[in-house]
Amino acid sequence: MNIRIADNGTQKKKFLNFRKALFANGNFVDNDYFMIKKLLDKNTVFFQSNEAFGVYVEDDDSNIKCEGIVAYSGRLPEYIQLCFFQSLPGEIEAVKCLTDYISEYGAKKNCTKISIGLNGHLNYGLGLLSSDFETKNSFSSPANSQFTNDCFKELGFDEVFLNSYIIEKADNRLDRYQKIHDRLMTKYTFRPFNRKDFKNDLKTFTDLNNVIFAEHKYYYERTYEEDEEMLKELFLFMKEDSIYYIYDKEKPIGFFMWYPDFNELAKSGEIFGAKHYIKSLFKKKYSTGKFMAFGLLPEYQSKGLPISIAFYIRDLFIKYGITRLESSWILADNADSNNVGNIICDKLYKKYTVFEKEIHGTT
Repeated sequence: MNIRIADNGTQKKKFLNFRKALFANGNFVDNDYFMIKKLLDKNTVFFQSNEAFGVYVEDDDSNIKCEGIVAYSGRLPEYIQLCFFQSLPGEIEAVKCLTDYISEYGAKKNCTKISIGLNGHLNYGLGLLSSDFETKNSFSSPANSQFTNDCFKELGFDEVFLNSYIIEKADNRLDRYQKIHDRLMTKYTFRPFNRKDFKNDLKTFTDLNNVIFAEHKYYYERTYEEDEEMLKELFLFMKEDSIYYIYDKEKPIGFFMWYPDFNELAKSGEIFGAKHYIKSLFKKKYSTGKFMAFGLLPEYQSKGLPISIAFYIRDLFIKYGITRLESSWILADNADSNNVGNIICDKLYKKYTVFEKEIHGTT
């Protein structure tokens, strides 16, 4: 087995072609292809203060067996990350070769752990799929084979578990909370993102995230430039009401973010890209919505505001004709967020896992 760094045009193309071939005949839509291409080409704001490069393992006949993006941030210095990992099934020797290389690389930077499933930052993705492998992924959700999970468990990695939740069909389940919602609306206001004032609203988004999630596992502080790049790309598809801010008088105290499942625009096996943007201009109705994130400043987390967020999400879904809701990942040990999921949603849905392992021999 041979380690190769994808640092020239030929190797980058080979890296991307391996990924294309894996997805081509599978159940999943590849939502990460163009992000990975930008990382390989160093054509992203992420490179201004972080390090990332592509690496793959090939056999003696130059056939790729597994690959991923190595990422390191000085803002999360304990972790060396293996991001966007993909592998042929059964290639545990190649995967071990790759993780051994990355562990050694991380040790030189005094990292204490290697993570698989954190894709550079929480905002770019967290977790490997660990259930429902036969089901098409929703937009921005992980896509990988069961071998991936079995392999890392066999290699002795620890598991960090994530949950998602689903509402199969819209109904009147929120009606019982109407009085609570009405009371909250006398104290707090909700406002959608204002693209005409993009710079200021972007700063509100970044500032809130950096405070709300400061103690969240794997989170590290974002820059305005990083979030500007991310949101501009998302707003090619999202509408202004995909992000709502919550205010206590003039003070922003929280937010939520959602969007339709844009993977309804794509077939399994496709790379999500420009043609799907064109399709989105004509598609009037989606069946599934994706509830990506919500957060409240610590002093407002016990005020009942998730109830009002749920009301706003319900009204938005009615507006757009959406009848089904899928949540993004929630850490399994986050009791408050899982309680909200259990109360509002029908059931636990797909599960995800982040794999970690201690690195020995740091200096």
